[in-house]
Amino acid sequence: MNNKNLLFRSVFAALLVLAVSFMSPAKGAALEIAHAKNFNIEYLSGDIKVVTDSEGRRMLLVPDKAAVPAGYEKMTLVRTPVKHALFTSTSYVGFLGKLGRESLYDSIAAVCTPLADWTVPQVSERMKQGKIQYIENSHMQPPSVERVIDLKPDIVFSGGGDISGAKLRTQLDEAKVKYMVIMDYTETGDGAYLEWIKFFGAFYNLDKEADRIYRDMTQKMSVLAKRASAVKKEKRPVVALGLLFNGVVYTQGGNSNFRRNIERAGGIYALQDLGADGGVQIGMEEFFEKCRGADILIYSSSPQYLQDKEVLISQNPLFAEFKAVKNDRVYIYDKGYYMNAAALDEKFEDIVFILNPQLMPKGYSLRHYQKLK
Repeated sequence: MNNKNLLFRSVFAALLVLAVSFMSPAKGAALEIAHAKNFNIEYLSGDIKVVTDSEGRRMLLVPDKAAVPAGYEKMTLVRTPVKHALFTSTSYVGFLGKLGRESLYDSIAAVCTPLADWTVPQVSERMKQGKIQYIENSHMQPPSVERVIDLKPDIVFSGGGDISGAKLRTQLDEAKVKYMVIMDYTETGDGAYLEWIKFFGAFYNLDKEADRIYRDMTQKMSVLAKRASAVKKEKRPVVALGLLFNGVVYTQGGNSNFRRNIERAGGIYALQDLGADGGVQIGMEEFFEKCRGADILIYSSSPQYLQDKEVLISQNPLFAEFKAVKNDRVYIYDKGYYMNAAALDEKFEDIVFILNPQLMPKGYSLRHYQKLK
């Protein structure tokens, strides 16, 4: 080999090493969290990582039997994969289910939703067998900290927005029980919300799997949205959303993710002139004027609370005058809608079917919505 070729190969090898060093996650390099704003993950080495929760609290995750890295000895430590955890919200269990491994349900030590309300068979069966405990919780009153302590959880996954959650975390601090604060519901957009699957995947050393599932779900939604974009404007149904409670209609604003998904699914949002990014409240009369001519009404209730159109009309006689009610195009949430909060890809498929059934395969059945009887 002549000197020129040797020099070329040496330079090429050096460039290759440099390129690999940029591609590989170095110590302290953040895992790519492209959209979510309320958590972060950074790798140290192998499956050792630091997770930051929605309140900026940092936790060191280290696989069983692996050594704690130098300089991190004082950081709160949790061994992975997690084997015994309290899930205070059903939506967290939904993310666990999206990871696609039956054995992960065995890591649920307790939940704060009673057996009668569960629609996830993997959870309800384990509750019947006594493998998963129920610890009562409410918006104002936190779970019994004594029962949580007796549970000896590896970690508590706690919500961040209600009064009971704040009270519980104060008690957990005093009892030195480890927990992470989760404010997934404050994320903007489906992409940001779905990235929380990476958060839960980190606690089970399923980071790569979570990332793959995330990409598959977002890709599936993008492909379907592209198909729906071909629906001509004059063929697009007008869609209204609302829930009447104590004379006030709870709906979503014109800058909300709900509006974006209606438009991505080939529809027109009836309340797009309401300038709000998320939830908004309006009077029934205003809702009637804006939405009486909508082709479809999505009434954000569930069958256990709203059985049929008669019950809907009994709440306010104006509902009888809605075009969607007259034409039997009123839809409500399935009982397990919120437990399947992470199934945004399936919910988007449902929305596309409700708006433009011709875009979905023949024989498609709704999974997270149902037509009001």
